Amino acid sequence: MTTAEWAAGDDHGLVWEHGVALLAGSVPVEAAVQLWHDFRNGGDLSGFLQALTRDTGANVFALPDFAVALRTDGGGWQVAARGALQVINGEGDPISGQGISTWVERVVPASATMAVNRADVPPSAPFRPLSAGVVQAAWIGSGAARPETQASPPRPEPVAVQPPA
Repeated sequence: MTTAEWAAGDDHGLVWEHGVALLAGSVPVEAAVQLWHDFRNGGDLSGFLQALTRDTGANVFALPDFAVALRTDGGGWQVAARGALQVINGEGDPISGQGISTWVERVVPASATMAVNRADVPPSAPFRPLSAGVVQAAWIGSGAARPETQASPPRPEPVAVQPPA
């Protein structure tokens, strides 16, 4: 995988040589970091889900929201999403787990570009490169077109205050 790009946000963004993931910000940072360590040398979707279950202490019906895209041995992607987080690929519609009791998973062709984000929440921060690590993110992509960022609210101009007469 080439260097990913990310924009700051409230969720945990994980980037490895072989994939990207976004975990709900409610996940303790220690669990997100442990999951990153568990996967820094590779792994598949089944292993990711097992590690997420173990590291968060949740059962499959109580897992936190997540979106993950992992490269397969054949060069394609295994992707999965739960809750309000989604995977966006260049081959079709976003893959979202919204309204599903567990998660949605797909296999996506090797030519696809990937990004993970919180549905309907455009990032409001500048984009930065990241080869591997854990960051507080709103969006992480690899080869994907950057979304439009939310405009920062305008800064108010200083107002001169006249002393009382």
